This record gives sequence, C-alpha cells and structure tokens, in this order.
Amino acid sequence: MRRLRVAIILASLFLLLTALPALAETTSGYLHMSGSLSFDKVGFRMEVTPNPIASYSVQIKISEEDPKVFPESDAYYVIRPLKLDMLDTNTKDVTMLSNPARLCYSFDGLDHKRASNLKTWLSIGHFRIGYWDKNANNWVALPSRVYWNGTQGLVEAECDKGSCQIALLWSNEAAPQLSPVYEEGIRIMVDYQILNPGIDPYVKDGRTMVPLRAISESLGARVEWNAAEQRIDLIRNLDKVQLWIGKQEAVKNGQSIPIEVSPEITEQRTFVPLRFVSESFGAKVNWDPVTRTAKILK
Repeated sequence: MRRLRVAIILASLFLLLTALPALAETTSGYLHMSGSLSFDKVGFRMEVTPNPIASYSVQIKISEEDPKVFPESDAYYVIRPLKLDMLDTNTKDVTMLSNPARLCYSFDGLDHKRASNLKTWLSIGHFRIGYWDKNANNWVALPSRVYWNGTQGLVEAECDKGSCQIALLWSNEAAPQLSPVYEEGIRIMVDYQILNPGIDPYVKDGRTMVPLRAISESLGARVEWNAAEQRIDLIRNLDKVQLWIGKQEAVKNGQSIPIEVSPEITEQRTFVPLRFVSESFGAKVNWDPVTRTAKILK
C-alpha cells in the first residue's frame, strides 16, 4: 500500500512538472557601434556597424517569447519569436534607432521541413525576418536576404526598431515576393559594415584574395607602388608592410615573413591575401562558412 502511495505521488509530481512551461532564457549586453550580440540557443545575432544605432550605448536584453502570445497567422509560420528590450543610459525605453542594426536568424533543413509543412520543393526564399506590429495586430516582414551553404542557412534583415518583438517567418502567402537567396560569392565586412570592393574577391589555395586598394583603405593604410620591383608598400603610422607580385614572401617593419599565397594582378587589379594583410595591421579575421563572409574586426 505504501509503495502504491509513493508511486501515485511520483506520478503526480511528474505530471505537474511536465505541465509547467519551460523557463524562457535571456541574454543581454550593450551595443553602440561596431559590435554584435548573440543568443546562440535560438540561433540569433544582432550586428551593429560603425554607424552608431544611437548617440549613447544601448542596453539590450533578448528574451525568448512564447509563440502563444501571438494570434495565429494565415500569412506566416512563426519560428523562434524573441522580445528585444532596449534601454538608454537613463533606463528609458528606446523605440527607434538612429541607424538600423542587422538582425540574423540561422536555420537548417529541419526548419525548412517544419515551416513548409514538408513541402521542401518550396524555395527557402519564403524565409524572412519580421516584427510584430501591435497596432495592426499582425507581423510585418522586413526586406531580407537568405544565405544557404547546402546544409545550413541564415536570414539577414536591417531593422531600425528599438524595443520590439521579432521572429523568423515563413511566408504562407499564395504568391509571396521571395527573399533573394545567395549560395555563392564571397562577402567582406569591416567592423560588420559590408565592403564593396568593386570587383569580386575569390579563393586561391584556400586563401581569400581581395583587391588591394579596398582592403588597405578600410584598414587605414596608405598604398605606395614600386613599378620597377613590382612591390607594394602598405604604410600606417609606424608600420610598413611590403609585398611583391608573384613572391611568397613579405616584409613587415624590416622582418621577412613567408606567405602562403603571393599577390597577383587579376583583371588589371592587384589582389592580396586578406588574412595576412589584415592581421599585419592588428585586425582579426573571422570566416562565416554559411554566408561566405570574411569579417574583419579592427
């Protein structure tokens, strides 16, 4: 009899615990300019370029949102909604940003199956990021870009909203305007700002090659060209880096350094190895394999 009572109590506790909603997790930080804040559990990231989102540092809290707080939508399937709380230095609510921040949501093949209701022949361009409009009582889709590397994907959108509710959306509209999908090409960012070099970077022997002038100017380095020696001099303050066309050797401040890929001239433009030049001037380089983006952080 005693064992039966214990079993009944344990079963009741189990039912009670499983009926309780899971505690929403949060992450928080401060952003002003040139930074990022990630919420890895839900595959979300916010990036800020050198253009400040406000004239002050903004405290940002990102919380998981219960999908049930939103009325069902025929237009969109809602994935991993979040609540963004933004406060200024006086702890007042920030409703609009001076410059937009970049919102990023990751997704995979399972998300595609769920969102499309197993209609996986539908384009992943149905994905987009949106915010909840309390006045209209509906989701508003933001112009978005979709990146896909065959197994993993990422959706990006620019947003100037302050405190708001956001989500990854899948459009169920009959004839939606699809988000552009990018599966090829290399993108360069400097402090999270997209660099447009005028000619596409490329990969050679596992190294990303970029136009010389675009990368040097973004790092604040002056370029000098010695035609007789086919030599490139990059100068910033007291640092001087010398490279030669077709030569797998560089010199930094008088010290010889081997490099795996030599500078070369392509389509009448001089290309140099991105990582070597960036790190020579103290910058860090991170590679995002999903969006094929080299991110330079000065």
